[in-house]
Amino acid sequence: IDARTGYEKWRFNAKSSVYTSPAVLDENVYIGTLNGNLISVNKRTGQEQWTFATRQRIYSSPSLNQSTIFFGSDDKHMHAINVKTGQETWKKKTAGNIFSSPAINEKAVMFGSADSYIYAYDIKTGARHWEYKTEGAIFSSPVITSSTMYIGSTDGNLYAMNIATGNERWKYESGDKIYSSPTIADGKVIFNTVKGEVFAVE
Repeated sequence: IDARTGYEKWRFNAKSSVYTSPAVLDENVYIGTLNGNLISVNKRTGQEQWTFATRQRIYSSPSLNQSTIFFGSDDKHMHAINVKTGQETWKKKTAGNIFSSPAINEKAVMFGSADSYIYAYDIKTGARHWEYKTEGAIFSSPVITSSTMYIGSTDGNLYAMNIATGNERWKYESGDKIYSSPTIADGKVIFNTVKGEVFAVE
């Protein structure tokens, strides 16, 4: 869609429902579909560049850097895919489906899993940096600062984790399940629970 006029430039048939938010890098747009495909589409022409198949539903929105795109799937894996070729660089299996959209920095990719764990893997090799067990499945996507990651869990807690070590800095008990992804504004972490309550935590 042309942002100025609202005119439709092109339309791409993904052949399945798309629940993920698109990621954009240079000339390409990347989306995940419920039939298990990660698809690269040229952002100017709408033509497919490549498709990577996981064969399981993708709810996890992709995150990327200049070389690699990262996303989770109902196949229980976090996948790292070359942005140009669509070839898999590495993958890591968890014990649960991955709805959480990963957060990345220059060293690690971080996310939660329905197996109740928070994970951090090396962004280049996929080697495990750390993992941390919560008491409930995680559907929330993390948000990160330079040194801290924030993520919610269905155990009702918002967790603040040291990115380098995986140690818990603190947790805030909300009293109900957290499916939402937190955001940061004015020095506060803001999130909501399934009850519809909104919290701002310093």
